[in-house]
Amino acid sequence: MSSDPIIFYEMSSCGFCKKAKELLKPQIMSGEIVVKSSNEAPAGKFRGFPAFTYKDKIHMGLPKSYNELAEKLGKVNLPTNNKSKILLFVMDSCPHCIETKKMLASQINDGTIEIINMNDIRAKNIRAFPTFISKMDPSLVLEGKPPDVNTLMIAMGLLNNGYNSNSVESFQLPSNMMNNQIISPESILNGWKIDKGSYGYLRAGVL
Repeated sequence: MSSDPIIFYEMSSCGFCKKAKELLKPQIMSGEIVVKSSNEAPAGKFRGFPAFTYKDKIHMGLPKSYNELAEKLGKVNLPTNNKSKILLFVMDSCPHCIETKKMLASQINDGTIEIINMNDIRAKNIRAFPTFISKMDPSLVLEGKPPDVNTLMIAMGLLNNGYNSNSVESFQLPSNMMNNQIISPESILNGWKIDKGSYGYLRAGVL
């Protein structure tokens, strides 16, 4: 089983490339697809864009869905860590990343959280560290150090999805979660007081 990403070559003036980026936004955010400029494409390899490669296979043109693209490229979409539910992108020299890893040591050790270093190709599209991405729903992206473990698990939807906590009552995330809005943590955590400056914002499907 390989964790190699699909490489997506785009041309800045290409309308179909823009549509492909929107269609494949969750997979780009999670690192399953890595976007590169057409200038980085091997000379003479593609007749047009968007172009996708995975190992020795090529697909050109706008796919109908990620599943169709993965099937045409022969990519078996299995995670490198079947148990993990959250991807945590970190930078070694980042103080907030170091503090976050200490706070989440138990969840990292038991496999709930998978660490991905900034040098990993899957971190190419990450804009800030630390960043959390839900593997169950890659459009759930959280930037910054969470105030505590339970807050993170609620924001990632895990208190309603197999992650148990005795100290926090489970509740459903609001229905407007997936409307491509920038939502403050307070609105998601049902009135919990969080310092926006240190915690950042939960971004629903926003690149």
